[in-house]
Amino acid sequence: MPICSRGEVEKKFKKLKLVPNSFQVIPKSDVQAYRNGQAELREWLATIVSSSSGMKKIRGLVAKRIKETGGAQIVFKDEKLDYVYALNGVQAVCAFGVALSIDRKRNITSRLQQCGNKECEKFRIHFAGKGRPRRYCDNGECNALMNRRVAGAARVKRCRLKKSGYEGGQ
Repeated sequence: MPICSRGEVEKKFKKLKLVPNSFQVIPKSDVQAYRNGQAELREWLATIVSSSSGMKKIRGLVAKRIKETGGAQIVFKDEKLDYVYALNGVQAVCAFGVALSIDRKRNITSRLQQCGNKECEKFRIHFAGKGRPRRYCDNGECNALMNRRVAGAARVKRCRLKKSGYEGGQ
């Protein structure tokens, strides 16, 4: 379900346990701040998906963004020492999410994929099954594109076999 307003984004993030009561909101009039944040996040994810060599750069950018927008506290909780994150804005939450996805211990980076449909290009993390994630989203339009490409590849293969004189025997 698409998110249609900045208020919806902020409402979802405010529900996170990592977010303190002092969650910073962007004024309604500052639409460009959201667009800039979204562009930054898409750039980070595209770099992670497309090249392992860019990972060091992304780690640096994410660390810088967390330092600027996040924080932490050490507190006693139920008589135990606990480390509490304080993500006080949308950028901090996004940077923290990217940081978790590129943490080697979590092994999520290989599961991050961008849809191959140029009209979609959504990012997702594929946890089901083994092997590489699917190249296209599971929605109808992207699935149809994938099926056309698979059918096209099979048609090319049949044509090449026919030209080579191989009729499909044993």
